Amino acid sequence: MAGELFGKKAQRWAARLAPLRLLLQSLEALVLLLFLALAALLPPKRASSFGAALAGWIGPHLAKHRHVERNLAFALPEGAPGEREAAALGSWRTLGAVLGEMPHLGRLADLERRPPAVELCTAKGAEDIPDRLARGEAFVFVTAHLGNWELLPRLLVQLGGKAAVIYTPQGNPLTDSLLQRLRRSPGIAFIGKQGGVRALLQAMRRGESLGLLVDLRSDEGEAIPFFGVPAMTSTAPARLALMAKAELVPVRVERLAPARFRVTVDRPIEPRDSVASAQARARDMTEQVNARFAAWIRLRPGDWLCTKRRFPKEITPPLAPDRGA
Repeated sequence: MAGELFGKKAQRWAARLAPLRLLLQSLEALVLLLFLALAALLPPKRASSFGAALAGWIGPHLAKHRHVERNLAFALPEGAPGEREAAALGSWRTLGAVLGEMPHLGRLADLERRPPAVELCTAKGAEDIPDRLARGEAFVFVTAHLGNWELLPRLLVQLGGKAAVIYTPQGNPLTDSLLQRLRRSPGIAFIGKQGGVRALLQAMRRGESLGLLVDLRSDEGEAIPFFGVPAMTSTAPARLALMAKAELVPVRVERLAPARFRVTVDRPIEPRDSVASAQARARDMTEQVNARFAAWIRLRPGDWLCTKRRFPKEITPPLAPDRGA
């Protein structure tokens, strides 16, 4: 992130010089702290709108905007340039809104507030999952960077469950510490990505459901179709579900308005060939996860935060059709 705020040249120098790296990280953390402090003073809706407007203004001028545009070219191959541009702006606005809502996560996830900020739904085939969660059953929940994914661990606790969230610490430990402070809440454990399979299985044995964001590129994963393109995707959620004999449950978050959401617990994903090898079943289940994510993103592309490269460099994205021809 420091490279985005201060330029790639400064980032290269910071990689060599520890004092410069600390200075840039401190400045980045200070900017984030000031933003979060202001967001905390505002009501949730205004904080969300403020963050969306700010990120929507800054984001398109950053180098990472090329990743947003390229990812959306794969996601919306039939979209006109104007549709893709609107979706790209929406992606940055999603980032800003999520950051603006960070100080208000507890309030937004409180299902007993009237009116609630979250409309909680279950799809056909998933109606009993909230009751089973409250009885102590553990699941492997997967979601994408849609709407506001930060709400999900708190919602699991609101429903009577316990959550273990797998996360990758940010490169800047100062900003990572700020965000983790806002994420912490009773009933939620955070396990680093490198914590290992054993730690995750132990968490599930304690009745903790796992929460994973799996729409990002994973160089340790497999080339799984995503929007019809082979893209490196983690099969870990499916493998964990198979090892723990737990259900793999996708969850969709839709932003209805500033600080207002619909969260849908979708039907569990099962391997289409129950007698295939564990590797084949995990791959099949991951293909189904990617297909659901792709369908959700196509319906609301502006809800998808996609500022990191998702697809292989060597594959050329499709050109937007010329609607004026």
